[in-house]
Amino acid sequence: MPRLAAPLREAQRRREKRAAGLVSDIRLSGINDLLIRLDDLIIAFIDHPSFKGLAFLLRRSAADFETALEATISGYSSVAFDAMRDVLEIEYLLRDFALDPANITNWLDADQKTLKKYFSPVKVRERLKTAGIGNFGENAESRDYRAHSMSLHLSPHRVGLLPGKGLARDRLFPNDFGFWEIFLHAHGLISAIRSLTEALAPESEVHHLASQDSALLAEARKDVQHTQELYYSMFEARNLLRGNRPGEACAVLSIALRDAGAIRGELLTESKLEAFYDEAIRVAQGEVSPAQQIAVLLVAILNSTDGQ
Repeated sequence: MPRLAAPLREAQRRREKRAAGLVSDIRLSGINDLLIRLDDLIIAFIDHPSFKGLAFLLRRSAADFETALEATISGYSSVAFDAMRDVLEIEYLLRDFALDPANITNWLDADQKTLKKYFSPVKVRERLKTAGIGNFGENAESRDYRAHSMSLHLSPHRVGLLPGKGLARDRLFPNDFGFWEIFLHAHGLISAIRSLTEALAPESEVHHLASQDSALLAEARKDVQHTQELYYSMFEARNLLRGNRPGEACAVLSIALRDAGAIRGELLTESKLEAFYDEAIRVAQGEVSPAQQIAVLLVAILNSTDGQ
């Protein structure tokens, strides 16, 4: 069955290649720490009467993170994206429970009609927005939810920042997309759990456990954010180039390289432009990395237009 074998073989090839390279990667360590923390919280929820009925939501979110990791390693970024939408819905529901704890029993006892009328995703988001929780305006969180909705629902339009269905292109940034989603929504979920335990049982062992910070998770999230910011800078620069604004494109890329620590910030002055150019070439000719990809584009723009 060659039609079926081809994508399965390619997914297996990517899985083996990427898994080998991730053995000592901070991102894998961060996700492992996240799953251990969720396992501990599941046990704590089961042991506390106020949270026992919600333990399955944490178990479901842990399964979502496992799914997203496997999909990311195999190259199915869109599967990871969809799994994280589920985590996002769980996060919003937990925040709604923290806002009004009576909704826990109302939700657990609800029939399908009540769930649709009072606990559909749109109703939950409306309550959070009214309470000023979640910031559902023109910010990153709101845009993230809209992006998930755009990915889920059929449309004749392709949004460049979203992963396509099936195997993603085997390139540097598409391969990292799932990690961006995992750490973004891990942060949101842990924050929501903490809000819930504080609202219901602030002196309990459950809240103490939920309030603990993970250095590994924070470090991994910071590492992922650097890569994500570099990708967005490349996307923004390309849009500026299409608008015939190469100077602004150079500025966006230069700042991204500075913020990532790839180029010294003091070189971004008019008196040191030559040294900055030499440094950009050095990064562009180095080992393949997110910063190297950005530097390649920057040097190409500078060589073709002098950055003007």
